[in-house]
Amino acid sequence: MSLKVAYLSARGPDDLLYWSGTAHYIGKSLSDQGLQVSHLGPFTAPLPRLYLLKHRFYSEVRGKNYMAEYDRLRARLLGRLTGATIERVGADVALGFTPDLLAYARTKVPLAVWTDCTFPAMKDFYPYYTNLCRETLRDGFALEKEMFDRCRICFFACEWAARSAREHYHLAPEKSHLVPFGANIECRRTLEDIKVLIEQRQTKPCRLLFIGRIWQRKGGDIALAVAEKLNASGLPTELTLVGSGPPDGRPLPPYVKSLGFVSKTTPEGRRQLDELLARSHFLIVPSRAEAYGIVFCEASSFGVPSLATNVGGIPTVIRNGLNGWTFPLEASADEYCAFVLKTMEKPETYRQLALSSFGEYESRLNWRVAGARVKQLLEQAL
Repeated sequence: MSLKVAYLSARGPDDLLYWSGTAHYIGKSLSDQGLQVSHLGPFTAPLPRLYLLKHRFYSEVRGKNYMAEYDRLRARLLGRLTGATIERVGADVALGFTPDLLAYARTKVPLAVWTDCTFPAMKDFYPYYTNLCRETLRDGFALEKEMFDRCRICFFACEWAARSAREHYHLAPEKSHLVPFGANIECRRTLEDIKVLIEQRQTKPCRLLFIGRIWQRKGGDIALAVAEKLNASGLPTELTLVGSGPPDGRPLPPYVKSLGFVSKTTPEGRRQLDELLARSHFLIVPSRAEAYGIVFCEASSFGVPSLATNVGGIPTVIRNGLNGWTFPLEASADEYCAFVLKTMEKPETYRQLALSSFGEYESRLNWRVAGARVKQLLEQAL
């Protein structure tokens, strides 16, 4: 008999917009491995007006940020709901990815978590995790500690998150396992398909693709500067912006095309994104803060190397020289340009990097590999 897994998600299992589709693909990866998965959710927190009032009080009176998802009262009330639901389905293990659903779940069923971040790692890293009120700071650490203490096994998508859990919560090494997330797309491409795509990418112009809905955090300004310098250096370069553009609305140069938001939840949007990735030479997303970066997995599935920063969980996804390159946060556009020029100088150099990018997707950045690893570890732990 296969394991029965109660999978907890704040929203429904088919919501591809929630967490960029990661919540959906976690559940699917387990089902695809033959586990009996019961999707539990959505869950609605009781007393919503209370958390709205708290937010207004801290924002308008104290000038601080309050995060309801770390409120311990809210988590205790949610724990009654999640615990009762878990008990009803008769699962062997309950798996989730947020502390508010796991920390106080009233159940005797073993718990597991699969996440790409921790509260202390996110604090002062992402913009909305800055200037936090004292209550959120206190509850954030307490809630997450309770979750990690209660979980039988913990899966981390990146070493950045795993290291933070070990340092701040003294998580036992035998409970902690590195299992990277996969690409949130359906991929049936073979190595032969990738070879054809690479051959279709002409040496000139060099096509850069930026995908990010939050311009400043995702480093859109750096991507623009890199495209400008590459053109100035003599390498004709085109840059396509997906998700966002310069917030000041300034006119873009002719070599930059801004497409706005493209939804992967529609066939048309998915087809457009697939075509953009297939024809691009590089994905460039020089994030100033990033917990993981699913988009780098997706680029690898098309044999597209990624250019990014060495922050957060990105170094787990991008291995230098294999599926792209990560640069220091303070790196200038010149450093990105030097790498692109050196790689594009010899077609075989680019070809090998593109092929190994697909190899990284095939070997470790897909949900089939991730689901199989989690299944194996759950069976061993239980």
